[in-house]
Amino acid sequence: MFDLLVGKGKDLRGQPLERRKPALRKLIGPADVSLRFLDSVEDGAWLYGPALALGLEGVVGKRAGSTYQAGDRSRDWVKVKRPGMVPPERFKR
Repeated sequence: MFDLLVGKGKDLRGQPLERRKPALRKLIGPADVSLRFLDSVEDGAWLYGPALALGLEGVVGKRAGSTYQAGDRSRDWVKVKRPGMVPPERFKR
């Protein structure tokens, strides 16, 4: 899932996910066939296999109402990574 953290010059990170998503939908528009906009997903397991098939790192589940918390780990956002991917902590110095 993509997210929109800045829109029209405004910082949207403090806004809940449901407020950021309409701005993202408007930005993507209907003409972009390479992206698929989903309002919500109840069970994201079906997204994981195709994400791996595309060579992506994994998927991120975001809880409704969540805001973007830079640098903070939260139970509101859960990343499910491809097996064998190096956790980001390994790159910190």
